[in-house]
Amino acid sequence: MDQPVQNGSWLAKAEAKHRRTDGRICTPSAGLLFGVASGQAPLSRAAAQDGLSSQGKGRFSPGEAPQMACYAGRSVPSGEREILDCCFRRNDPGGQAVRHFPPHPAEPNGSAGLSHQGRGVLFPPHPAKPLPCGRGWGRPLPQRGEADRTAACVGRTRGGGRGRGSAFTLVELLVVIAIIGILIALLLPAVQAAREAARRAQCVNNLKQIALAMHTYHDSRRALPFGAIRGPGSVDPSRQDVTTGRWYDDFTWLSQIGPQIEQLAWYNLFNFKVTVSHPANYEARKTKIELFGCPSDGIAENEFYPPNNPQLWARVRTNYVVNWGNTGYSQKDQNSTWRFGGAPFTFARSIKFDHITDGLSRTLMLSETLTPKGADWEGPLGETIIATGGQTFDSYVTPNSEVPDAVNRRCPVDIRFMNRCIVVADITNDIPLNHHCAARSNHPGGVNAAFCDGSVTFFSNNIDLQVWRALTTSQGGETIGTGEY
Repeated sequence: MDQPVQNGSWLAKAEAKHRRTDGRICTPSAGLLFGVASGQAPLSRAAAQDGLSSQGKGRFSPGEAPQMACYAGRSVPSGEREILDCCFRRNDPGGQAVRHFPPHPAEPNGSAGLSHQGRGVLFPPHPAKPLPCGRGWGRPLPQRGEADRTAACVGRTRGGGRGRGSAFTLVELLVVIAIIGILIALLLPAVQAAREAARRAQCVNNLKQIALAMHTYHDSRRALPFGAIRGPGSVDPSRQDVTTGRWYDDFTWLSQIGPQIEQLAWYNLFNFKVTVSHPANYEARKTKIELFGCPSDGIAENEFYPPNNPQLWARVRTNYVVNWGNTGYSQKDQNSTWRFGGAPFTFARSIKFDHITDGLSRTLMLSETLTPKGADWEGPLGETIIATGGQTFDSYVTPNSEVPDAVNRRCPVDIRFMNRCIVVADITNDIPLNHHCAARSNHPGGVNAAFCDGSVTFFSNNIDLQVWRALTTSQGGETIGTGEY
């Protein structure tokens, strides 16, 4: 027969030692924090043990508010014990309540506190604060009568999250979506700017590599490569192609530096005894050399048709062009005050560094252009492998100018070139004075350009026109300060 737990026993002593004026009770979902009271109706040991079970059969003694709370760990998952541990540490950080409770008299080897098989702890509820459930704060339960056998945990469950069966409201969901949208709007420009900075850095590296290749070529040949192998009006019957050997369908500087950029296999594909437009050079013209493409724009395929419909004019367009001087593709004086001041590249001959009297660090060698992305022939712009003018840039206008480029025969259908290109004439035996191609890029605010000494600088679209023209002359004699660009 069950023996009652008397007030003078260890339970009463523990209760008296940690008595509080109010009581709180909290139950995790699988465990139980059970209120026990002192007074006129003590519980039997069997009833106490039954009340401390994990089945939620806890009860109060009649007419008494709970003065203490304890946890029964029998058949309770370990995760629920963590909840109790958290609750206990918040209410008694020093752990004094546990240390002062005597062991269960029937369990001499059990742990301290009112427990079942040593898995329980006994502690008084906090006098001023609601007893927390898990890591959140619960709200106190009202004192109830004898009929109330259990109490549920009100408030937040373990981990500070929502209880079972609850969900986000529509307003909360919309707020979260709005916050995410704002964060994306703030971060996206920064991500794009970082990517563009990386692309621009790669573009600078490409220009440095090409400038270094030009120096290596000069060291071995004692001069820079020709800008175009022939000039206006030149006809060479020995270099016949499918169009009777026109000079502007022939080789440019691009094909000459293959060995210097470690592309000897590509260089050996060319047959230099015929024009570059000859069918014999079909495979070489289609070869894409990554070094010649700016990451912000890229190499473009031109007249690449399916194998069952071969087109021998197929070639690639690239992004880097050589300095042709300050007066346009003709390299002639525009008027009495706007005279040609020399350039590092020209028609039918090679220029030595000794002829660049303005200084290698004050004369541009290379810059950028854009490549049209149309499938058919898109005109000279970006066409660096043949001599229609797209292999060059000049300082007729400033970088990325709104003034249209004036080119031979055709303008691109690419929308980026809308209102930025006009056709001036068909260059056969002469080149119109106003035939010109500006330095252009997709970099925000300007273009990269390499000097003849190999250094690379970013030039703003707003650079003074006269300063820009002075930088493209090789024998102009202009005085330019470093702070002017």
